[in-house]
Amino acid sequence: MAIDPFCAAFPLEVSCTVPNIGAAGGEQNHNGLCVLSQNIINEKMYLAVWFWMVFLIMIFPFCIIYRVLTLFFDLFRNAVLASEYILFFVKNIFWLTKNMQLKIA
Repeated sequence: MAIDPFCAAFPLEVSCTVPNIGAAGGEQNHNGLCVLSQNIINEKMYLAVWFWMVFLIMIFPFCIIYRVLTLFFDLFRNAVLASEYILFFVKNIFWLTKNMQLKIA
């Protein structure tokens, strides 16, 4: 028998007590099985969000490494600029990055 991990977090069927009026006019409770249809949708959405988060966790270190390389290594930054703007000559890109000044206000 396979165990579904979503059953504990998102139960699809639960026992519920439904109050009712009996034949003599008194209150009568019926115990039944209620289907929680919103939990079916929540289960699918949670699964999609989980896969998206796993994807982002796998991509995040590469983004950080790329950002650190572009901040601290001039040659890497020049290579990125040269690859993105192939119409410019590499000589001009090196001149631009060498002569640019960052002004922090």
